[in-house]
Amino acid sequence: LGLAIEGSFITESPEEANHMAQALLRIGDSDTLIPALEKALLRDEANPEGWAMLGRAHLKKEQTNLAISALNQSLSQDPEQAKTLALRGSLLRRLGDLQGALVDYERAHALMPSSPVLSYERGLVLLQLGRIKEAESFLQVAARKLSTHVTLDLLHASCAYAVGKYLESVQSLSEYLNPQLSGDALRSFENNLSETAYYLKLLLARKPDFKVADLAPPPNHAARLFAEY
Repeated sequence: LGLAIEGSFITESPEEANHMAQALLRIGDSDTLIPALEKALLRDEANPEGWAMLGRAHLKKEQTNLAISALNQSLSQDPEQAKTLALRGSLLRRLGDLQGALVDYERAHALMPSSPVLSYERGLVLLQLGRIKEAESFLQVAARKLSTHVTLDLLHASCAYAVGKYLESVQSLSEYLNPQLSGDALRSFENNLSETAYYLKLLLARKPDFKVADLAPPPNHAARLFAEY
């Protein structure tokens, strides 16, 4: 690793190049990793893992186009890399290519169907595409499994309400307003509680056959504001 940092280390195989790249990624040294890995890939370009790590290194330096180019090369050699597909999908979404991002997320999710993170990413891009009904089901999975990310519950509650799934909306809103948090995390949540939650509660309270009185929010400014709404 020291020789790599000095620029004098030459890897003799793709496996050796990948071990070096992994070590440099762990310490966050993209400046050393990129030229060293590029040299290794010039000698032996048949290395999908190496290209994927080169993409990650470019991403750490915010070189988005170079990152996508490296990920493209990786996926052209091995198209069934769920994490690489998901990473490229996130970059495409960042660049505004929502349809391209969705294709990558769908392929990644097919390879890792139990991943709640991919459920969230897929649901989010569907939401951005205006396909709310499809987005809702994926966001529900993510909200239930990623229980520490409480804002997901509110996002799902809003989507469920928009597509007329009021029971599911009540359930997610209840999860949001009664998070499994404690200490500083709970205090921070209470101090930054979204006013959207109170507005959604008012909307749900007007629906027949849905009881939302048990959605007792922690006291704060927003609670008083919406009590007077």
